[in-house]
Amino acid sequence: MEASKQHAVVASTGLQVDIHPLVVMNISDQYTRAKVERNGRETSIVGALFGRNSGRSVEVCNSFDLKVDQVDGMPFVDVEFLELRDGQYKQVFKNLEIVGWYCVGSTPPSQREASLLSQLSKYNENPILLKFNSMARESKQAMLVYESVVDLEDGGPTIQFRAIGSNIAAEEAERICVDHVARLQDRADNGDSKAIGPLSTQRSAVRMLQERVLLLLEYVKEVQAGNLEADKDILRSISSLCNLLPVMNSAHLLTPAASNRMMSC
Repeated sequence: MEASKQHAVVASTGLQVDIHPLVVMNISDQYTRAKVERNGRETSIVGALFGRNSGRSVEVCNSFDLKVDQVDGMPFVDVEFLELRDGQYKQVFKNLEIVGWYCVGSTPPSQREASLLSQLSKYNENPILLKFNSMARESKQAMLVYESVVDLEDGGPTIQFRAIGSNIAAEEAERICVDHVARLQDRADNGDSKAIGPLSTQRSAVRMLQERVLLLLEYVKEVQAGNLEADKDILRSISSLCNLLPVMNSAHLLTPAASNRMMSC
């Protein structure tokens, strides 16, 4: 399929797309990670949509990111990586296939999207396009879905993208998981995460252990300096504690200096 001369957005033909929550979470996670790596600057991501076709209905169940190289400002998909991931997913989800791809943007499809379409049409004759709009203020504008058709105009092929409707389709297990994640996020935002309690307890325990070890170290130093009388029971306990250290496989503890310090106990 050759790149088109223009990329008009025309009326929908009735194709219905159902998108599972996992796809939205995957795309959002990939975009967030890519943006953090660029220190908060806007970035571009591309990925494949995995699902099933049934007449004029498309169900998008999963997704995975793609490696894309830029040549003269145009994107080129790493085909080897795409086919590797496609094969891995089909081993687990035997009844699913590549039904389209996604990218980031709020504007109608352009030459960039047409170039990606020509590369991905090998895996699906009419792949859908999902554009993730990170700047959308309304949920309806956050995901824009298009289907692609090829028309012959002026003796040459012209790719047109048709805007189509989409719904979030979630099974019972997915709704429970999404609700659970949302509740955990609300607790984290309010400083009430379930992880805070155990982590705070561990931090306090480590801090107390450090204080006790420093106290024992100071005691041994004072005994060696002759400022305190040696208590054999305490020294035996310290020696037993030191003998436990080699059990921890640490290169720092196996150095000659560390061995000498343990022997001095």
